Amino acid sequence: MRTAVGLNRTPSARVYPISVPQAVDANLALVRHTYELWNSGGPDPLVERIWPPDVVFYETLELPDAGVYRGVEAVAARMRELVEAAGHFQMRVRTLEGCGEYVLAVCEFSAQGASSGLSLTTRICHVLRCRGGRVREFRAHLDPRRARHDYERLCAAAA
Repeated sequence: MRTAVGLNRTPSARVYPISVPQAVDANLALVRHTYELWNSGGPDPLVERIWPPDVVFYETLELPDAGVYRGVEAVAARMRELVEAAGHFQMRVRTLEGCGEYVLAVCEFSAQGASSGLSLTTRICHVLRCRGGRVREFRAHLDPRRARHDYERLCAAAA
């Protein structure tokens, strides 16, 4: 069964194989599962189950060497570098919000430096684009206002 989106069916109405609320719920569940997999195994289970070959990671602009990583191997390699520097960090989901393919996740990031032993807990936000049961891209933000702006801009552009 296919469901049209919008109040009036017009030739330009988008048609989805499942309803938009069901798709958003599926994306929220996917993102929650993504963090569970990360917490239990780091990047490897994400490579196997969550990230497609063409995944894109936009690193937080607040990092001095921030970059954009394209492709599952580049994204996984960057995640391994971060784990090597900070230890295996944990991501605790605080809130999730979805619109269409996009999810805004506000998380608590906790790490203990692998060599320094220093502990760090801070908030981090991700804007993730999901499709077909995979996280296609994700954008990291330390500033929640910037994350909200990014999320709203992407949602509006996709509408």
